[in-house]
Amino acid sequence: MDAKTTLVLLVLAATTAVSVLADNHDADRYVIDTVVITVRAAPDDNSEILSRLSTGDKVLVTGASSENYQQVSLSDGVIGWVEGQYLTRTPMARTELRALQAEYLELERRFEEARIAQTETEQSLIRLTDDYRLANEELEQLRGSAGDPSATEEELQHSKERLALYEAETEQLLRLNKEIKESADTRWFLIGAGVLLAGIVLGFAIPRGRRRSSSWDRL
Repeated sequence: MDAKTTLVLLVLAATTAVSVLADNHDADRYVIDTVVITVRAAPDDNSEILSRLSTGDKVLVTGASSENYQQVSLSDGVIGWVEGQYLTRTPMARTELRALQAEYLELERRFEEARIAQTETEQSLIRLTDDYRLANEELEQLRGSAGDPSATEEELQHSKERLALYEAETEQLLRLNKEIKESADTRWFLIGAGVLLAGIVLGFAIPRGRRRSSSWDRL
């Protein structure tokens, strides 16, 4: 065996060893499709049952293993043994899809709240615009009317103050309306992205499910 071949074999062996160590030490795992598995006190089918896990449950592999069992730590602190064949490195597509659906519904709810807020703001803006127009007409009438100068001056000042208030409120509502619209646009983008991601997950989930069914059929 030449030196080059020996070097390649050594590299492959080292890579495999690192991979095995990484897989078995402090790694998250997920329970596979449509099963309920038992967490036992020892790596033995007859040992005490400490807990049960369902599809999608997340556990932490501590690194210890015994034949077909792996030692795991549960979210509630329980440490026990489960059969390694029922664990996978990544969450099942079905579990991820449920999470995406829940996120999509939450985004949809928030978008609806933003839409209602925008409608209310637009209605307030319309009312404020009408008030501003009326106040401006009143001011013009006072400027052109005769009468007590002091009284007219007081009414003019009052009308100017109202106009200034309407202008400030109108500007604030316009700014708020713009912010709500931008927020709604962002939520629509997130909803669209969620739908696209759900489609991708389903695309991966369907072939995987068929492969698993066929492997079970052969058994």
